[in-house]
Amino acid sequence: MKRLDVNLATTPFVNRVVPMSILSAVMGAALLLTIFNLASFAILGAEYRSQRKILKSQEERLQVLQKDLSRKQSALNSAAVSTFSEEAALVATFLADKRFSWLKFLEDFESVKAFGVMLNSVSPQKDASGVIHLNVRGVANPRSELMRFEQNLFSDARFREVQLRDEQRDSASPMTTFNLSCIYLPETTDAP
Repeated sequence: MKRLDVNLATTPFVNRVVPMSILSAVMGAALLLTIFNLASFAILGAEYRSQRKILKSQEERLQVLQKDLSRKQSALNSAAVSTFSEEAALVATFLADKRFSWLKFLEDFESVKAFGVMLNSVSPQKDASGVIHLNVRGVANPRSELMRFEQNLFSDARFREVQLRDEQRDSASPMTTFNLSCIYLPETTDAP
């Protein structure tokens, strides 16, 4: 029997296999992409919501801190605090004027004192310009130790205007009682 290539049906036969396979492939891809989109929305959305909560809590904390800062700033700007800060600055200047470091002075003075010199009194006095005047009374044994002490004071940059005010030698012993004055500059270094 021979095959006929002619369609003898009253309504022509339409071959729908190719269009249906293309349509089903497109529908399958759309379904897969929809499932992928829903899964990524669920996963990324959860992360987004958690980050959103963290951001919201940080914004609330920032608002609380800004309110606290403005409250403290207004307290600092009040008249009582500004008056107190002015008083504190005034007290600081008074303390700076009255401050005298005995440790530094004694360390500096010990570096220039001769071995045979014994001190009876050392009295520092600060004048209005901030210069420290020293009056030193002591005993030297022998007199050459007094001269060495005086020479050490002359050669040290921290001590200026050294003057031997009074000197008395005991006739029965080699002791020499002296009274000396100078200016002490604690900030000056030993460099010439």
